[in-house]
Amino acid sequence: LAVLPFENLTQHPDAGLIISQLISTQIHKSNRFVLQEESKTRKLLKENNVDASQLSDSHYAAKLGEMLGVESIITGAASEYEYQPGLGQNAAVGCNGRLVEVESAKVLWAGSYSKVGSGFLFRTSLNNTAHQLVEDMVDDLIDAMGKK
Repeated sequence: LAVLPFENLTQHPDAGLIISQLISTQIHKSNRFVLQEESKTRKLLKENNVDASQLSDSHYAAKLGEMLGVESIITGAASEYEYQPGLGQNAAVGCNGRLVEVESAKVLWAGSYSKVGSGFLFRTSLNNTAHQLVEDMVDDLIDAMGKK
């Protein structure tokens, strides 16, 4: 399994990278998948001048997965990564992700997630909110794959 960098649809310059790295970490912690080393993935993307926005195409992402020698890939997009304006300025994080089988380019699992941090005096950080969102996402992925 390889986690590809997520497309960034937010104003935060690194939101896609942050989300994809959190997903890699959470998947590794689960001990449910053999995870491709991230540096190998980054090297291949750099050598082929691949932009994260190209990875939203499942067939294109599957071809990269084939080049990486993995059976499946996770790709997606960060859709929100900001402090919401207003009195509480709560952290808000959103993303969608897909698990794509490399051989067929078939989407095996997909999910869309959004999480808002809480707190008036002690607000939840963006990173903590993103971590909570990714935990939910990976738990759902593992549950879905266990049922197949």
